[in-house]
Parts: sequence; structure tokens; C-alpha cells
Amino acid sequence: MPNTRRRCEASSRCAIELDPRNHALLYLGLPGGANPIDLGEVPATVTQAAQLSSHLERLVSALPDLNKMFANPQGQRYSILTFAIIYNDHQIAEFGIRAP
Repeated sequence: MPNTRRRCEASSRCAIELDPRNHALLYLGLPGGANPIDLGEVPATVTQAAQLSSHLERLVSALPDLNKMFANPQGQRYSILTFAIIYNDHQIAEFGIRAP
């Protein structure tokens, strides 16, 4: 009988918080924690959740330290990073990036 178990992938959850001026801050954990990474202002032309997710995914994927974000404290690597997009203390969208 074949093994039907799924391999569990290690993942980490991050948050991108939008302020009232549409400025995006990336937290490698919960908002309000350690120093955030400034992703800049979201253009006014981005008006839908899918556009927002796509825009922020491009910005995060272009970060020079992206590869380092996949390292976990135990010295292993996460295979997936998920990003919750937060506005006014509510999650409005989400996306994920696989390890390079």
C-alpha cells in the first residue's frame, strides 16, 4: 500500500501592516514587535485585495535579505513564508512565498 501521508512543510507567518497613509511595514512576526522593514507607500492605483497582495509580494520578493528570512532559530530553513496583510487591526489579504 503506498504511503499517502503528506509531508509537513515548515512555515513561518509574517505580517505586513498598512498605516492610514497606505505605508507598508513588514514584521517578521507580529506587528509591534521587532524593527519592521519599510516597504514604502502603496500606490493609490492599488484598490483591490488581489492587486495589493501582488504588489506587496513583488516588493518582498525583491528584498536583498529575502533568503535570510527563511532561516529559523533552530538553524534549519522554512520552506514557506506566509504574509498576512493587516489594516486597522484586521487581516484584509494574505500571500505566501516559497523558499528560493
